[in-house]
Amino acid sequence: MKQIFAHRALMNSQEHSFEGISYFAELGLAMELDLRNSSAGIYLSHDHTGKGILFNDICPILSKSDSLIALHIKELEVLPNIFELVNKFKLKNFFIFDSDFERMCSVFDNQYVGFYANMTPQNKHSAKILWCDEIKENWYSIQNIENLHKQNKILYSVSRELITSSSMDEIRSEWFRLIKLGFDGICTNYPLELQKFWMEVEKN
Repeated sequence: MKQIFAHRALMNSQEHSFEGISYFAELGLAMELDLRNSSAGIYLSHDHTGKGILFNDICPILSKSDSLIALHIKELEVLPNIFELVNKFKLKNFFIFDSDFERMCSVFDNQYVGFYANMTPQNKHSAKILWCDEIKENWYSIQNIENLHKQNKILYSVSRELITSSSMDEIRSEWFRLIKLGFDGICTNYPLELQKFWMEVEKN
């Protein structure tokens, strides 16, 4: 199944809001959410603000949804508390990711841990899920993607606008490239537009 991730559950120019998370959860679209730590608990925010809605408060929404949730770990000390919460609310359709794959695997089972790949992944990497971009190296190629799929990897890429300022024409052009390369999912600020675009590409 191809996955379209709503980046930070962005909706009406608001990131990580109850409204956005509830909306995409109801649609069954995947979401990418950033998690940080504060004295009040684990909160959702890309930046270190010290405030935001609490992960504990959205878990009931996520537990009732079929949406796949990519939890971007912004501060590694949150790992034990996240583990406790996903078990408390019986969340199953999620994975966590960041640059420190080994440390995350020390808390979570490997099947729930993604590897952040911003350059060509080493052969036989133990991660099943790869969260990909080309920030450090232009490594996307049909050969690399096919080789990783032969290793039963699941490959998700970020969309162009998450890395650099882009026009919609540039974004659609990049979507087309990622789809044709064979990625299993894309994370974007425009999930509904991508959903329609992907369907049109597959029809043709």
